[in-house]
Amino acid sequence: DGLTLMKETRKLPKAANTAFIMVTGTASKEKVVEAIKAGASDYVVKPFGSQLLAEKVVGALERAAKNDSGGRKG
Repeated sequence: DGLTLMKETRKLPKAANTAFIMVTGTASKEKVVEAIKAGASDYVVKPFGSQLLAEKVVGALERAAKNDSGGRKG
């Protein structure tokens, strides 16, 4: 499952800041909280539009880049 994949990937030093957007058909609050606590960059519930997905991807990549630079600009 995606949650297990993300958790295992996060253990790898080179992939620690890899952006993960969880995509699911389940909108339960418990699952969202579990995914975010496990390190998900964001969470999207199906069905969703391309605009929402694009916004989530951009946001996740920006946060990952910020984490890679240690929050430094430039």
